[in-house]
Formats: sequence, structure tokens, C-alpha cells
Amino acid sequence: MLQHKEIKTSFFVFDLDDTLFKEVDYQTSGYIQLIQLIKKIYGRDIEKEVKKLINKKDNDIMGKICQILEVPISVKESFLWFYRLHMPNISIEKDLKNTIEYINKTSKGVAILSDGRSVTQRSKIRSLGLNKFPCFISEEYEDEKPSLERFKIIMEKYDADKYIYVGDNPLKDFLAPNMLGWDTVGLLPNEDNIHIYTSKKKLPKNHSPNFWIKSISDLIQRI
Repeated sequence: MLQHKEIKTSFFVFDLDDTLFKEVDYQTSGYIQLIQLIKKIYGRDIEKEVKKLINKKDNDIMGKICQILEVPISVKESFLWFYRLHMPNISIEKDLKNTIEYINKTSKGVAILSDGRSVTQRSKIRSLGLNKFPCFISEEYEDEKPSLERFKIIMEKYDADKYIYVGDNPLKDFLAPNMLGWDTVGLLPNEDNIHIYTSKKKLPKNHSPNFWIKSISDLIQRI
């Protein structure tokens, strides 16, 4: 665990989805805007049908929308790209943002490292008001966690005595930074998480963070 005095010489890196905001909020935003688009161009209000599909956690909502509208299944790709490219209506919790701002001011700096499509992830980051921080998005590097590449690039680009990675997914978030000697912090999931991962007690040691927190705001107390 970091001593408080070490914050000044440490560089912090945060995961995005289900770490800095709830991915379910992005999904809700995308479906709301898609429903509005469909109402405008197809003249159909399918809000109730889509909500039922979401509640059932249907794995092919876009395909089911095509069936509801009685359009070819190929139209699914258009719906998917509209969803992926929409500007999301999402926000970051005030305490969480204050914590990140505090860390940024008192440490070597803050960056975001996330897997996903460039436009999709950067749209999320802009909507959250975090676009001033450097971002390392998988599509832009043709690289996905648990690869070491982006973590090594950060170490080369930002000089620090310590590097701290904060994420939520023990299946892929912590393996690379653990291998590089980073301090790793796991954010415990709750019922709003898109994915609920294996209990921390069953994780292989190299996939486990150094410690777990209930919220990003708790990070200050732990470091």
C-alpha cells in the first residue's frame, strides 16, 4: 500500500467502463437515442418492446429490433453503428471526479487505459468531462488487455517512482500491471455492473489486485 508521501511521485492510470462510470448508463443512453431515431425514420415507437428485451438481458437486442420493425436482419449493422457512435448522455459522480482531480494535482499525473473502439471510448470520456487526461484506447494501439504494450508505453512516457492501475475486471485488468511491478487496485462490483466477475477469493494471485476498494473515493484513504 502506498504511503501518503508517495502520491507525489506516483502516476495513476484508471480503467474506464464500470470503473469511472457504470457501463449500464452508456447502454441506456444508446438505446434511448436509437428508439428516438427509429420513431423519426420508421414512424414506430418500440420503447416498451426494447425495455422488455433489456430487462430480459437479451443477447441480440438489435436483431430483435429488426424483427419488430420487419426489416432485413442486415439493418442490424446500421443500428449497431448508430449505437456505437452516439454521443452518450452519461455523467461522473461528483465525489469520484473530485478524487481524480485531487490525485491529478498531487501526483505525477492521471491517464485512462481502456479497451474498446476509439470513437466509442473517446465519446464516453468527453461526455464524462475527462478528455483532458491522456487516453490509451485498445483500438488505437491494436492491443488489448492483458497485453503489456500500453502499460509499457505509459512507463516510457511518464516518469514516476510508482505506477498505480485502478480497474474492476480481474480477468484482464491486473495481470499486465502486476507483471510490471505496478500497484493495482480493484473496484468491487455491485448490482449495476454489466459483468460480475469471479469472487476475489478464487482468483489466481497474478490476476488479483493488491487490494480492493468499494469506491474510487476510498482510494484517498487507502493511499
